[in-house]
Amino acid sequence: MTAPTLQSVLAPAMHELLKLRQALGYQDKTFVTYFASFDRFVSGRGQTDPWLTRDSVEAWVSSDPQLKARSRAHRFSALRVLARFIADQYPQTYVPGPTSTLPRKSRHS
Repeated sequence: MTAPTLQSVLAPAMHELLKLRQALGYQDKTFVTYFASFDRFVSGRGQTDPWLTRDSVEAWVSSDPQLKARSRAHRFSALRVLARFIADQYPQTYVPGPTSTLPRKSRHS
């Protein structure tokens, strides 16, 4: 696995988690892609807290209106793993639930 270039405040945790998962035998090509995308998103928003917030998670998951529900669910899943890892050090971390979804837009709005 090639280490991604991560530069946000969350980069150290992402690198640690990917390193740990690799040592456990996981081949996280998809996580690397998701984390790189989330890292750019968080950097662009100027986030300074080294934990996940509900706002940043939901904003990133919904940032691409072309994504289908399944792709959004995969994004939530990757961030849930990251959040659990970060929450050991920062208990205020938002951890998306296993059924996290974004509110649906009303067809009648």
